[in-house]
Amino acid sequence: MKLAEEDFERKRQKINDEMLKYEQKLEKVTETLDGLKADLKNKEDEAEQIEERIESTKEKIKNQEEEINDLKEEAKELKIKEKEGIDKIDQLKKDIKSKVSMDPSTISV
Repeated sequence: MKLAEEDFERKRQKINDEMLKYEQKLEKVTETLDGLKADLKNKEDEAEQIEERIESTKEKIKNQEEEINDLKEEAKELKIKEKEGIDKIDQLKKDIKSKVSMDPSTISV
């Protein structure tokens, strides 16, 4: 019976040793997995921040394009007004010349 008890004790010890090894391996695997999960979370956060910056940049570009279009339209309107002003000045010059040439009292000798 003593031999059976010693045999049982050796087997129990061997089982306990194996269980300890597996627990240690499990702990290492769990640590690695936790590290990978943390890395993945960081990468996901980083990707989200990049996407937010991309969207922000797209919005800025859109706003700048709208502003450029507004400025182009304003420039067209100013050119039209400038041409109209030049035309008015030219017409006034013609009117003045025609009045001066028609009125002999404005001619000085």
